[in-house]
Formats: sequence, C-alpha cells, structure tokens
Amino acid sequence: MKFMRSKPIAKATTVSKKLVLPGFSGLTFYQVIKFSWAGIQKGRITNRAAAVSFRILLSLPPVLIVLLSIIPFIPVENFQENLLLYISKTMPGNAYSLVEQTLNDLITKKQQTLISISFILALFYASNAIQAILDGFSYSYNIEKPHSIVIQYARSFGLMLVFSFAMIIGVALITFSGPVLSYLQELNIIGGDLFVFLIEFAKWIFVIILFEIAISLLYRAGHSGKWRAINAGASFATLGFIIVSSLFGWYVNSFATYNKLYGSVGTVLVVMLWLYFNSIVLLIGFEINAGIAKAKNQNVGEIEPDDVLK
Repeated sequence: MKFMRSKPIAKATTVSKKLVLPGFSGLTFYQVIKFSWAGIQKGRITNRAAAVSFRILLSLPPVLIVLLSIIPFIPVENFQENLLLYISKTMPGNAYSLVEQTLNDLITKKQQTLISISFILALFYASNAIQAILDGFSYSYNIEKPHSIVIQYARSFGLMLVFSFAMIIGVALITFSGPVLSYLQELNIIGGDLFVFLIEFAKWIFVIILFEIAISLLYRAGHSGKWRAINAGASFATLGFIIVSSLFGWYVNSFATYNKLYGSVGTVLVVMLWLYFNSIVLLIGFEINAGIAKAKNQNVGEIEPDDVLK
C-alpha cells in the first residue's frame, strides 16, 4: 500500500524499532506490536471475545442477585442508598433503567430465602465467569500449551476469591470516601478543597492500580511465566476499559436509540455490546503479554519480527 510506504509511516517505523517502553522486557515497540499483531490476527480475537462476553452475560444475573441479596444485611448507615447512587452513575442510563426496580428491591429489602443458598451460588457462578475468560486465553495464537481443565478451574476459583476481596475494597472506597470526607470537613479535621481533591485523586489512582493488579493475576493464570503486578498487557487493558466504558456510556446516553426502538431488548443489547468490546480489550492485553513472552523465547535478536506473520 502506498500509504504504508509514505515518509511519516517510514519515520514512525524507524522510531518504533528503537523505542523500548517499560514493561516490554527489553523488546522494542516494533517487535512487541509485530508479535502481538500475530496473535490478534491469527487468534480470532473477535470470535473469542464473543464467546467470553456471552458466557459472562449468562453468569452475571445469578451472581448479581446473590451479591445484592446480601447488601440489605450490611449494618452501615446509608450504605444501600449510596451504593444505588453509585450504580446509577456508573451504568449507562438505558441499562440502568431496565434494572432500577429490581436493584431497589434486592438492595433495600431483605431476602431471607436467597441468603440460605447465596454462598454456594456465588462460588459456582463467579468461578464460571472467570473460567470463561481463562478459556478465551487458552485459545491464544501465542500460547502453545494451555493449562489443563483441572488447573484452570482451580485457578478460576482462587481468582474469584481474590477478585471478590478486591471488589469489596474498591466499592467501599468509592462509596464511602465522599461521605467520610464531608463528615471530616464538618468537624474541621481536614480543610481546604485542594486537600480533599488530592485525597479523591489518590483514591482513584489506588483503585486503578488495584484493578490493574487484578488483571495481571488473571493474565498470569492464563499463561505460565514470571508474574509482574504492572505489565504492558494489564496497563493496556486497564486504560482500554476506562476509555471504552467512558466512550460507550457517553454514546449510549447521547445518541443511541436502542431503548426507543426495542425497549428492554435494546437495553440487553447495550449490555452485551459493552461486555463484548471490553472482552476484546481484555484479550488484546493478554495477546500483548503472550506476544512479548513468545518473542523472548524465540530470541528476537536472531529472528525478524516479520517472520512471525508468515
């Protein structure tokens, strides 16, 4: 293509062959892109993302019902109201309107019958959701020997426990930080809008780092290798989640007509598309890490990155 032979592209390619970024394990940006692109191009990313998002969607209703049924029993003042407010601000407007009444019933009313079996159901369905992601990793073009089914299910169970703990910490920070800061300001324990802003900023940085570490653990479970809390694939996925969710939420609230045309079915489409695009981001992040590992194993000093695409 003439465009690919243009001077700007040629210059960018030259720079990328010398550029080494943190998390690339000494490989150049050009090498990482070439090896990762092989996994994206030959690994059927879109098909795998569709399978992952569909299985996660099937796992979501029972998991959410179980978790939400526990919330009314939490003895913290205004916890339920603050959680509902946070959910309404986080979810796309059309999607939230579909589940608003159900969320209100589950979060504010105690469901004794659901509590009796909540623990078993939560373990089973949450593990299945994580297993769906690990299955998507196992079909990577850059992974030659995926883990056995038994090992994957054992790891999905362990990851489910870790993610549950991380989610509790993240939700607690997001939900309670605002009211706690306001209360401390009223008591004159802390003062100044700048100080409050810095605390809020630090809170979001901590939540993002916690999220990235969780993704790193997920990637480590899908591929043998040395674990790093901060790595290229997890950083890409974290940034991608933020961008995709923000843009998708803005688009749905501003322009989309799913709810007007199809009603509740349209809202389900919104949720499925959101899961699908984020699944693509998650799989691409994994391919980046798998591509880096494969490039190192094949000794890129002797093999041209272009050879991977042949």
